[in-house]
Amino acid sequence: MNAGWTQKELAETKKYSHILAITQLLVSVTLLILPFIFILKYSLTLTILLFLSALISLIAGAFAILETRSETLIGAYLFSLIGIEYNLSVMILLVFWRRFGQDYYIAQDGQGADYMDGYSKCLYCIVPLVFFNSISMAYQGFATFIQMERKIHIRICVYVFAIANVILAAYLIHWDQGLILGWFIKLLSAILIVISIAGYIMVYSLSFNNMKSIGGTILILAFLLVSGSYLFFRQSESTNLDSQKQCFQNIRKTHESWILDQTKCSKYLSTFDCDVSLNAIKWEDQNQLVCLNKNCCNAFSDSTESYQYYASFCLFFLIINSFTLSLCLLQLDSQRVTQDTLTEIKRSIDHLFTTILVGVIIYAIIIMVQSYPTIPKESEVTMFNQIKVQQNKNPISYPSGIENVTDCQSLNSIYGKKFEIKAPSRVTVLTPDLQVVVTEYINSKDLSYLPQQLARKLLFPASKPSDGFVGVQGNGTDINTFLNENIQICGDSDKSKTKIDLYQLPKSSGRMLYHNHIHHLGVNQLTQTQKDYINKLQFKNLTIRVTDIKTQSPLNGVTLLFYSDDDDCGTKNSIPQREIKINSGQTIKNLVDKNYYFGAVKSGYYQFCSKFDLDQDLEINLIPQNTEPGQFTIVMETPIQKKFQLSLGASYQECVVGFFNDECGGMKFYGSQNAQAISVDQLAMRKYTFFVYFSPTDVSLKKLNVEKAQGKSVDTSKFNNDYIFDELKPVITLYAAEQDRQIVKYKLPQMKDKVKNEPNLTWIVLCVDGSIGDITQRSPKTFWQYAEDPQKYQRSINSKDMYPKVC
Repeated sequence: MNAGWTQKELAETKKYSHILAITQLLVSVTLLILPFIFILKYSLTLTILLFLSALISLIAGAFAILETRSETLIGAYLFSLIGIEYNLSVMILLVFWRRFGQDYYIAQDGQGADYMDGYSKCLYCIVPLVFFNSISMAYQGFATFIQMERKIHIRICVYVFAIANVILAAYLIHWDQGLILGWFIKLLSAILIVISIAGYIMVYSLSFNNMKSIGGTILILAFLLVSGSYLFFRQSESTNLDSQKQCFQNIRKTHESWILDQTKCSKYLSTFDCDVSLNAIKWEDQNQLVCLNKNCCNAFSDSTESYQYYASFCLFFLIINSFTLSLCLLQLDSQRVTQDTLTEIKRSIDHLFTTILVGVIIYAIIIMVQSYPTIPKESEVTMFNQIKVQQNKNPISYPSGIENVTDCQSLNSIYGKKFEIKAPSRVTVLTPDLQVVVTEYINSKDLSYLPQQLARKLLFPASKPSDGFVGVQGNGTDINTFLNENIQICGDSDKSKTKIDLYQLPKSSGRMLYHNHIHHLGVNQLTQTQKDYINKLQFKNLTIRVTDIKTQSPLNGVTLLFYSDDDDCGTKNSIPQREIKINSGQTIKNLVDKNYYFGAVKSGYYQFCSKFDLDQDLEINLIPQNTEPGQFTIVMETPIQKKFQLSLGASYQECVVGFFNDECGGMKFYGSQNAQAISVDQLAMRKYTFFVYFSPTDVSLKKLNVEKAQGKSVDTSKFNNDYIFDELKPVITLYAAEQDRQIVKYKLPQMKDKVKNEPNLTWIVLCVDGSIGDITQRSPKTFWQYAEDPQKYQRSINSKDMYPKVC
């Protein structure tokens, strides 16, 4: 009986179903051919999947055209549902594979983006045809359902989709072992397996009274999986991004044969022309210094995180299949089993599917208890073995030497009253033998600060270097706030000698110092020389970006300290000329165009000192503080230039770290374009050698360096390292857990003439005896040179060593 449908309506529905089925057959035949013409050159797997899609659509269409016997109706209905599920999955896979395919083609020939443009054009042709078949099968499924007089045959669909649910949920639990998502998806998958088997058993026993409860439960679980899938996909994408950030380090640790097998990409380049971040030691063969193939990166990340994609697609298929299973169960809810029904149906089919279910359950249990295989790495190579060595748990460290400024008094209390300046003015404060401490600078477009050295020279030529000074110019409101709230005078000398000079700015004045000014003692006129000098002043804005060197994430709430000399930053008792709190990406306005010395301070990070000018944005990398005694960090600022690539490294007998290996034996390397750092988190009972390797960017010189490292003889006259001493002048800084400022700075040893033509130039920066502590740090003040009769800090003329272990 087809309650609610007239014979005329059924005939019309059947008519349109046949028309769609015939069209579907033609489209399916086309889809049997098109993949082999257009898709085969991109992927054999996709070609087979599309061929199966066309085949399923062809079978579903054929069933729809046949006479409406019970067997053909249930066949048409089953294959329509399977076809819809399968086609949706294939369409999703076709779209997502474009990115994966591009990654692999880039890995193979570097032309993935251009090559995949042709693939995109194929999608415009094939996806609409697959979509049409899906719509056609949806209508055929509806038409077939309303023509069924006995819905009990839908039990075959329940068997098929219940078995599919068990397999998909088991694989999801298996592949989800690699994710941090936790219990939610796994719990839902496990419950779904139990409920699907329960629904199967009830249908097998022909007990349809509780089909609505079972179907509704599976529907609820499917919706819960949809809600959990958002978190799942977000976490998968986040994990993939993290993997790409660490891609080069992970590639270094993975054997080249595995990478070649998985991505068809050669791990190493045949050229030596690469950025320092791509440097690697070919530990699989001869320990040569080589370049990584950056084209492998995305494909490598896809391969190492493949379980995420398997789990994601499996989750998508499981959700679709659960909705379909729920639909079939709900359609069986109203069935009444009679003796005639039992004699009509063939129970042999039920027994066959039950046998299949038992085998699938056993297989699912095996799958769920298996763990996903990890990437094979070479375990015999010492430098990549995360070995354990004896730790020095009682190191002798530097004593704390931090001192605070004392005996401070606010400026307005010395002045005797609050400042109430109304007109645009310039105010200078000179404090003989005292320090001026600015607690906060106001970052305003209407307020400018006088450069200390210049203003002192022009306005107070008789002042001493020990005298404090601050000068400010702008509108009265900002000046009042600055002077009344943000100035402290510190020191033991007589504060009553503080000189405060107020100059009212003429309305026509556009310069900071070039004008007549009103002095509380009289009128002074600048000399012509002073005027000419001031006329050359230029003002610029400066954008500052501050990042954590470990995570490369932006930092906010950083205090920027300005000093008059590079040696003042990070030393005790030093007081900055200016102090301002900034966020990453913030712009400071109205800075005089000159060189600046600064320190950057933030809680939990070491004070970072450097020099900069206003020709480009300022990039600051802050180093997280070590927290345990004996921990310390070595930092190198890497100025951007085009002649040499600098690599900071550290080694002891069993381990080496640097750009070519990020972690080993308690040492961790962190690097960016602007700074490199090595943190010793666990002090081993070993003697450490910290070094800097200078690699010329010239490809021909790089090749000579490699040949020299292979023990060959090269023409050293082609090398010229003068630029390192004359312009580059790298500085290495040591920080330790005992204080938040630098312990010591190391500068290049003055050996310019001796190492001018030295290949593979390597500066031995310092040595540390881990059996005692960081207090043993000392600088050999030398380079690791080639010598026929090598001494302690030298290497033999035919040495093949890539890094020093000489301390």
